[in-house]
Amino acid sequence: MRLQTRRKFCSCGGTIVHHRERISHVTIYTETGPIAVEHLECRCKKCSRGYYYGYATDTVEDQEDPNARKQYKFYEEDCLESQFLITTRKTGFSIKFLYEMSLDILFLYASFSGMSKKYVALHLGDYSDEELSKAKTMSERVEICEKRLSCGWFTFSLIEIKQRFRIAGPICCNIDTALMEYHLQIRDGFYRVWSKHTCGKSGCGWVLVVDGGMKAQRKICGAVKSGARVFEHSNTTLITGCTRHPGDFKYCRDHKNEDTPAVSSTKLHPENKARLRSAKEKGRHYNVQDFTDSVYIIEEILGTRHTKKGTEYHIKWEEYAETTWEPLKNIPRSIREYYEDTGDGKLPTPRVKESIKQGSTVQYNLVWSNDGDLPEWDASRHVALETEALANNREKRACNTRKDRDKRQNRHTCGIFIGYFLLQSEQLEIS
Repeated sequence: MRLQTRRKFCSCGGTIVHHRERISHVTIYTETGPIAVEHLECRCKKCSRGYYYGYATDTVEDQEDPNARKQYKFYEEDCLESQFLITTRKTGFSIKFLYEMSLDILFLYASFSGMSKKYVALHLGDYSDEELSKAKTMSERVEICEKRLSCGWFTFSLIEIKQRFRIAGPICCNIDTALMEYHLQIRDGFYRVWSKHTCGKSGCGWVLVVDGGMKAQRKICGAVKSGARVFEHSNTTLITGCTRHPGDFKYCRDHKNEDTPAVSSTKLHPENKARLRSAKEKGRHYNVQDFTDSVYIIEEILGTRHTKKGTEYHIKWEEYAETTWEPLKNIPRSIREYYEDTGDGKLPTPRVKESIKQGSTVQYNLVWSNDGDLPEWDASRHVALETEALANNREKRACNTRKDRDKRQNRHTCGIFIGYFLLQSEQLEIS
């Protein structure tokens, strides 16, 4: 099989011809296995621009370095309607297989690592090309396949998003660079499309459902209200759970023995849970299925009383108008001690265990213990709190993990997933 451009004339008006018998051998990944094809290189007689199957190439001056030039691909508008998508000089994909990859990621929470292992086991046992022939072990073949699958899927997704948001421009041959170059335009396109969206679905206009599709990609600590993410440009602070990896445990080592304002639903008496659930259902503003909370977060201690069973605390729960009386064992120690020492029913101010600045975003790791050596969390300060304790803690945690080494397959995935999967799967039902 031979693949070549279908165009006869260049945008400059010149004629496109096959260039000096230049033919490259390309491996096309399909849902039934890889196939080898010949890819013909064509050139414009007038401007010498390169034309290939589904795209053209040209060099563009680097804005940061005027003396340097980058290679860019100008994909045709109907490239995703063709049978194949060529992503590199040596690799291509069938559009159907790329779409199946998207479904696997969306519904099966598949990772590139898992998909590459599956593809190698099913289809690449005896198949070989120039790059695969250099792999001496099965793990090396899996690594090559994983790199190709991730590059191909991100190229496919970027083209689709650009078309969906009507973003013009070429795509850099380096997919990592391309993702960074279009990051802000994709964000602005998302705002532009969905800020004007209206529909008859319940909650449209005041609720935004965002799912990064990362459930199978990264396990996180179970500590609730133990993190804060500050976005400096928008002057916004978002309270989160702890984002650290807990290893084989439920909590990371920072929160393994730490108290948080969260109380597991298994600790609450069934009658109290029923009252809270009933109050929440009455206060709902939209008619959708509501799932029982697995944790309840303390907002304030309103008082205490002494019964035959011991001391009970009158608790106001976050997001619940209903209050309950809870035994001493259900109240986290640090919060209980703070109330007994100060008489203040409000939660104590958490302390910053660690802060990490990435670009214009700062992620804070918070703990609720009264450790005087750690600075208190101050939401008004949009800077990383650097103290000797934080610096020492960060140095101990420094490591060269796979996530640090592989930027595309981890750091950029969530941003692309939000831009792509929510639209593809119609999970973004309201804006």
